[in-house]
This record gives sequence, C-alpha cells and structure tokens, in this order.
Amino acid sequence: MAANFAIHGVPQIGLPNHTEQTMMAHAFSRSHLGLGLVGKASPDQLIGAIDLVRSSEKVAKAAEEFSVRWTANDAIRTGRHAAEQVTSLL
Repeated sequence: MAANFAIHGVPQIGLPNHTEQTMMAHAFSRSHLGLGLVGKASPDQLIGAIDLVRSSEKVAKAAEEFSVRWTANDAIRTGRHAAEQVTSLL
C-alpha cells in the first residue's frame, strides 16, 4: 500500500505497529516522502504531522519526483516482471 501511494506521489504518515512497518516508515522519512511516527502518537502529534506533511514543499517535491521517476521506469511492468521471476522459481 505504501509503495502504491509513493508511486502515485502521495506523501505519507506512517503509524507502524510491526517491524516491517517501522522499516517502511523510516524509509519514507529518510526519502522525504512523508513522516514515520514510531511509538505512540497523541492526537495532537498526529494532527501536527498531517499539517507538516501537507505544508512541506520538500515532501511535496520529493513525492512528485519519486512518482515521476517510477512512472518513467514503468513500475507496473517492473513489478510484474519481478512477480514472474519469483513465480518461475516455484
């Protein structure tokens, strides 16, 4: 889901509950594609994060650039190719 949003240029806020979700939240925070709120976030912290992500030109630019880069590389075809490769190994 996070990858699909990223491919479409949608900034994200991660509220991870599991290790994999935490890793993804850190990844899109490092890439400026959104924020990851690790640990318990209060309603005020969540509202602040939403406001920050919505108003951040850096996040908007990074999300748009990521989307353009992946669209240019035909991410859907790449995903299908990867799935075909994995399936062929079974």
